[in-house]
Amino acid sequence: MKKHYFLRFIWFVVFVCAAVFVITLMYSMSSEDGYTSSIRSENVTEALKQEVKTYLESSPEGFTLSQKIKSYIILYSPYGSNWNVNIRKIAHFMIYFCMAIAIYFAFTILGIKKGGRFFLTILICFILACGDEWHQGSVAGRTMSKIDVLIDTLGAMTSVCICTVLSLFFSLFKKIFD
Repeated sequence: MKKHYFLRFIWFVVFVCAAVFVITLMYSMSSEDGYTSSIRSENVTEALKQEVKTYLESSPEGFTLSQKIKSYIILYSPYGSNWNVNIRKIAHFMIYFCMAIAIYFAFTILGIKKGGRFFLTILICFILACGDEWHQGSVAGRTMSKIDVLIDTLGAMTSVCICTVLSLFFSLFKKIFD
């Protein structure tokens, strides 16, 4: 079987560029002062609230679903009904979720075994999360948060677990049908 080295190289570059893009975006956002960051997140929160109101709450079933989701979040979120903080924490999770996928796929293309890429991806994401919080703490009006590092790492771990399970499934599938 031909290895398609050029195609593998192109995909490796694509995934590395995706990871670098997310890292750059993340560090540029954490370099904003507290006021700018807060205004940006409040604007996103208000836009999301408006989208929910416009699309989800436009029918009786959607309104009921919206109320159930809101009550669930208020009940189980440590931030209660503070939608701005909840949205910020979800953003932390999702940024690292996506970045970990790009890093994991880059390691896959390099041929690193499943266990190695699992732990390396999580380690890199954890180090980046710590560095991001340290960087954020050096900006006026911003603080470092161990909770954010935990949320970031959980986002990375979730995506890496999903990727690893899918990889194991496809490896098993390939063995059965080869």
